[in-house]
Amino acid sequence: MVEIGANIFRALARVVYFFMKKLPTRRKITILSRQGNSPSTDLVLLKDALHSQFPDYQIVIKCKILKNRVRSVLRYIPSIPSMMYHLATSQLVILDSYCLPVSILNHKKDLKIVQIWHAMGTLKKVGHAGIGLEQGRKADQARALRMHRGYTHILVSSPRCVKSMLEAYGYGTAGVYKGSEVLPKVFIGALPRVDYLRSEETCAEVSLKVHEAYPHLAGREVILYAPTFRGNNKNLYANAAKLAKAVNDINKQGGNLTLVVKLHPINSSVDELMRYMTPEVCYSGVESDDISVLIDTKFSVLEMAMVADKCVTDFSSLMKEFIIMGKPVYFFSFDLNKYEKTRGFFIDYRKEIPGTIHEDVESLLAAIAAGDYSAERQAGFVAKYVTFHEEGSTKALVRNLASILGDPA
Repeated sequence: MVEIGANIFRALARVVYFFMKKLPTRRKITILSRQGNSPSTDLVLLKDALHSQFPDYQIVIKCKILKNRVRSVLRYIPSIPSMMYHLATSQLVILDSYCLPVSILNHKKDLKIVQIWHAMGTLKKVGHAGIGLEQGRKADQARALRMHRGYTHILVSSPRCVKSMLEAYGYGTAGVYKGSEVLPKVFIGALPRVDYLRSEETCAEVSLKVHEAYPHLAGREVILYAPTFRGNNKNLYANAAKLAKAVNDINKQGGNLTLVVKLHPINSSVDELMRYMTPEVCYSGVESDDISVLIDTKFSVLEMAMVADKCVTDFSSLMKEFIIMGKPVYFFSFDLNKYEKTRGFFIDYRKEIPGTIHEDVESLLAAIAAGDYSAERQAGFVAKYVTFHEEGSTKALVRNLASILGDPA
């Protein structure tokens, strides 16, 4: 049924797009994202750098979040014609996630489409590599949506990640592209956010803004908890509530902790999480000196990480960003056995993760209190999966994009 509906939609979209492609190509670069309704840090930095490199080009950013919910899909559909117009009239299109009109349509031969992805390195299985897994796409959905078709180039954060990312895009063990399909060209580099994370000036500015919004964080030990998304969040919310209660209990005994919770934006709900929380323990956006837990919705996870003393995550690629900032990272992987089966990893999580894997709140908080982590091991993990450029990640990316734009092939 999904495939039939997708085929009908694709046929109609292709008819409209056929006439749109009659429009002249302009000196324009378009950036498309479904990760949020506003540009991410990466996209803001990239847009500014593109303006400097290509002052005579129009730089367009179109952001519209798309979740696996009917209401979200219905809100996304009206944005598609605008995306199609920019696809038809641009010389270069940059993506940080799967984009429906990019994959289902046939584009002008000279259009360059670059997928930079929204996470650095390879950790959990995504795209075609997750087909058939409980939390992955179904094969008929991937086929109907022509998942990850149409890229001419892809950014990969490290040579070690090339094989995994090609598999995620459908070229490899789970690959569906054969025959006349052309393998996208690969170039290596980190996302612009690396420059942002390494900037002392930026860190100072962001920290000031966060402390102005939450003045009671000053003088407290801030622990950032940033879990990845899951197919079912009930277990996540329950364990987050356990962690919140444990932090509050420590503070009752003279501790000075604030737990900041940042949920994944795609399929998490602050309102649902709050149902699991004890009101006197935690709050969302209300300033109070004696409440132990903040469910933040004002700042990005990277902004909150800048004021954090320690970071806690599980299967999120953000662990690399935290390490790049020099933050001690701890791993609260309470559902690892299930996650291995329902989502899976590109790496051997148990062997490669640079730290002790904690499955309960007590051992996690004991490790944090003892400072039980290895900065050297964590830095080595990042160096393995992220490639850094002396000129800066943003400049290196724009240099590669300029080369792509000027390549007639």
